[in-house]
Amino acid sequence: MSGNNENEVDNDQKLNYECDPIASQYDDEEKHCCGFGISDGDGSDDEDGWRTVSGDGEDGWRTVSGDGEDGWKTVSEDSETGSVNNCHIDFEERQSYMALAMLSCVEDILPLDGLPIQLLRKHMVSDGGSEPRHKKSELSVGALQAECLNIYDDEKVRAKKVLKNFDGQITLSIDVLRCPAAGEYLCLTAHFIAVDWCLRNWVICFKPVNKTFDDDFLYGTVMKCITDWDIGDKVSGVIVDNFWFDGECVGEVKDLVQKKRKLPFRLGMFRLNCCADLFKLMVQDAFKGISEIMHRVDEYMNFGKPINMWNTVFTNLKEALEYEAKGEWNKDEYENYEKLNSDEWKKVEEICKLLQSLYNAAKSIFEAKQPTAHICLRNLQEVHASLAQASADSDNFISPIARKMLERLDKYLKNMFLVLATAIVMDPRCKMKYLEFSFARNGANDGTSDSTTVLTTIQTLYDDYLTNSLQIHKRKADSISRDSDNDPDDDSDWLQKYKQFAEADNRPIKSELDLYLEEGVLPWSQDFDILGWWRGESPKYPVLSRLARDILGAPVSVVTSQDAYFTVEREIGGRLASLESDVMNAVMCSRSWCPPDIKSKICSMIGDMDALVDTECVANALFGY
Repeated sequence: MSGNNENEVDNDQKLNYECDPIASQYDDEEKHCCGFGISDGDGSDDEDGWRTVSGDGEDGWRTVSGDGEDGWKTVSEDSETGSVNNCHIDFEERQSYMALAMLSCVEDILPLDGLPIQLLRKHMVSDGGSEPRHKKSELSVGALQAECLNIYDDEKVRAKKVLKNFDGQITLSIDVLRCPAAGEYLCLTAHFIAVDWCLRNWVICFKPVNKTFDDDFLYGTVMKCITDWDIGDKVSGVIVDNFWFDGECVGEVKDLVQKKRKLPFRLGMFRLNCCADLFKLMVQDAFKGISEIMHRVDEYMNFGKPINMWNTVFTNLKEALEYEAKGEWNKDEYENYEKLNSDEWKKVEEICKLLQSLYNAAKSIFEAKQPTAHICLRNLQEVHASLAQASADSDNFISPIARKMLERLDKYLKNMFLVLATAIVMDPRCKMKYLEFSFARNGANDGTSDSTTVLTTIQTLYDDYLTNSLQIHKRKADSISRDSDNDPDDDSDWLQKYKQFAEADNRPIKSELDLYLEEGVLPWSQDFDILGWWRGESPKYPVLSRLARDILGAPVSVVTSQDAYFTVEREIGGRLASLESDVMNAVMCSRSWCPPDIKSKICSMIGDMDALVDTECVANALFGY
């Protein structure tokens, strides 16, 4: 097996819904325990979903008393010292560790020597001067990491409960990252649209890869996570980077998961192809045609430093063309560089024209606020039209490159067509009308047949969801009926039968799907919130909205945002790789579960998200200095 990597796991893998992991409440009147957790419906949850714990410290932080249920080690309110990971610390110091651990589990502040030390020492200074509040002024990394593990263990219980009770489908992505000094790391993420119609990307496993990274290792890791998280009946697909994985291992996962599922696999597809991988390969095809020229342009623009993100290379090439048009490269400061001739500049210009549609599409697909599946098809079809035009050009330089790129895109669209087409039908601005337009525009001879295939597929899926919904409704009705048998005050059996008869007579002749498709498409809006629309319409389409939620929630790429532009193995930082594997997993998972509003509360106090790496600003936010 070969390898592929990244700078850091995407910090946009976030969580924020009515059953979210608990976090500290930053307000003037009351501050809660460090940590964030999912409201699990027990008596310890507040009305707003945040879980509070008892015991107040002198500085206003609420600390945990007792152990076991909330995952914290015992530190009682009146005790002068406690023990965390065999490190003896006093009461106020414990509060500092809890605060720092929360930061490590929320933002890019790792529980290591270095960055957090000044923060802890700041908190150890008494209000009256330079005397330390605590007996020690040195940070115990072991104690800090133990608090991170406590937060992770506590929140994992709640996260598992949320996924177990989740009435929807989950797609897993498998990513491999690398640290040059430490090796490869496997990141397994669960993608789904939660009950509040917000997209979730939860890391459920982040671990080092063993020396024999093969299909057995991958299969064992994935199946262990599926079993541990009890989501076998909800996994509807797996998306991987083709550079790392072949179909055999994914097929084995499919076979095992299939035995637990109540609904059929979405569109008969279990393995999904990564769109970012497609873009990377097409861009490499284009750059290969001018590789020597690019090397010389790169010396102009970057003084020989390599660039591993294709969007940056593309914008640099365009900037170089602008400089050439202004005669900038003829200035004395560039006299020692090898100049490009007019033919070479012409090739650069043609490649930039060819890549412009890819660049536009990539920004729409990968940098969307909610990168749901409906975005992909229309953007890829615009790329297809551009490449088809270039491939038909008489230019012997550009047309072979365009044809090769077009072949890759055609293969991707053939494999992913039903996934992408059903998703765009779930866009109320498009529905079936967009497909009709697309087929007519492209002059497809089998357009009618393809439209029929898409419609039949959606109808079949809807029927399955309807049947499943009716079965759930029947089980609930039977349960209520059994309870009513023991209650003489309940309605009579005669009245119950009448109600069922009346409800059946009032059911619409047309299905939710028919009603949705027959209604006109919405006017086009570039900033349309498709998840917000479906959330508002779910009472009208209770079954169809569940289907839409699962279709739209399938990711089209393993990575999004800037990570989607890498042309080489993506890497993680050496400091993250230096953590013990259990602490690394705890930090990376917890960060992806954290509610965005908690991150924004910290951000609003310090004014800028970048300032989270500033220990002085963090201290001000946390401790009121």
